[in-house]
Amino acid sequence: MRLVPRRVKRFIRPPDDRRKIKGKPKSEHGRTPPDVPTGWTLGPPDFIGIGVQKAGTTWWWKLLMQHPDMVSTIKETHQLTRPGWRPLFEADVDKYHRYFPRRDGSVVGEWTPRYMIVPAVIDAIETAAPKAKLIVLLRDPVERYRSGVGQWQKRKELRGKRLNLWAGRKDAYTRSFYGFQLQRYVERFGPDQLLILQFEACKADPAAEYERTLDFIGLPRFMPPEQVLGKPVNVARKRPSAKTLDEPPNLVEALEADVKLLLTMAPDLDISLWPNFAHLATDVSAADKPG
Repeated sequence: MRLVPRRVKRFIRPPDDRRKIKGKPKSEHGRTPPDVPTGWTLGPPDFIGIGVQKAGTTWWWKLLMQHPDMVSTIKETHQLTRPGWRPLFEADVDKYHRYFPRRDGSVVGEWTPRYMIVPAVIDAIETAAPKAKLIVLLRDPVERYRSGVGQWQKRKELRGKRLNLWAGRKDAYTRSFYGFQLQRYVERFGPDQLLILQFEACKADPAAEYERTLDFIGLPRFMPPEQVLGKPVNVARKRPSAKTLDEPPNLVEALEADVKLLLTMAPDLDISLWPNFAHLATDVSAADKPG
């Protein structure tokens, strides 16, 4: 059984020969970097959130912004995807570092969920911020698929554009293969440089998961007000219709092998919090028993 369907692999795997790629890199335009106060310095971020879309990253970012030693103001810079497949030049690195002014003793970072599905970002991080702590916040991949299609539909409607739901479904499907995408990060940076959080665990015990995040980043212990801590943001008010989702009938089966791969990299993941894959907890327990 293939771990990742071939059509998904073609969509997110880099070609064997990058010189054959046609087209131009993405626009160099983006959000304006923040001002640099007098006495502050520039440099690489202390941490980079690499994913995933529709898994509570905005909520968790806003909680990090509550910390008095956290001074970043822009959540998603998207700067590491803008050069396309070419390597980062010194000017690119300097431009990226421009987004992270800091005072002594403070911490800076960003959280761009798209990073995890763009393979070239791994090389970009190694060039521009090789020591940055990497964070990923995951959600049951089936529920994330459904929410991702809903967001695609909502954005298109708000912009008054004709819906291309096929593209939205393909994007949502691709983003749900966590294990395949994270394996490259673990192989390149090692497991100690990557923190894998679980949206459902953050909802169940936000204080414990928040402290865990602070410890990983290197921020001193701090706790936001309770009314802020347990209040996720950007919560969808309406689920897409079955017709909009056009959900593959074998979605759970298609993702199951990838979730198993994820569990080899994140053994502390509480799979029981993902109802669509809770049955894998029995498989893992049986595998751990001596033969």
